Amino acid sequence: MRRDHYCSERCGTIARNLDCERRTCERCGRRFGILPYERTRVDQRFCSHKCRYPSGGERLETLLRTEGECRVYTGAVTRDYGRLWVDGRSRLAHRYAWELVHGLIPDGLCVCHHCDRPLCCNVDHLFLGTAEDNWRDCVQKGRTVVGSKQPRAKLTEEAVRFIRKAYREKSMSASKLARRFGVAKGTIQSVMWGRCWKHVTD
Repeated sequence: MRRDHYCSERCGTIARNLDCERRTCERCGRRFGILPYERTRVDQRFCSHKCRYPSGGERLETLLRTEGECRVYTGAVTRDYGRLWVDGRSRLAHRYAWELVHGLIPDGLCVCHHCDRPLCCNVDHLFLGTAEDNWRDCVQKGRTVVGSKQPRAKLTEEAVRFIRKAYREKSMSASKLARRFGVAKGTIQSVMWGRCWKHVTD
């Protein structure tokens, strides 16, 4: 069989007894071959992954779906956040969306969501903040399992306020409060000194 029977060495190696279908890449104009079993694939308009996604921004756009005012990422997800492969490394989709519009994110800052949808990449729904800002926003919107919402919690918000009031007024010792609420003395001291239950305001 003649060597030029196939459009490329790849086609000749994989299927020596099959003819390939020759196509022209819509991006670069290079001729490439489609093997018979590849003709059912959804997108065979480009010769390579690089031509199909010439930039991370265009790739991100193909993976977004509009839901109301949100632009929801539909690609790979890790711990509720979208992940995108850009320039040889994995990036968080919403952070990359922010950088496309506003530039590099300063060190130590997070990209937070006004809409509370981790997969949303609508830049109008994003804002910069510290980890503390992000946590405070999360608590204010009731999206965290804190305090009495935790299944194993032994104290309530009312008990915490009582403990702190007793600490300020010096009306009860930590040991007595521990016996009253059935917890360790160290737990009472952590509540008194604000090491835990930080979301409770006096």
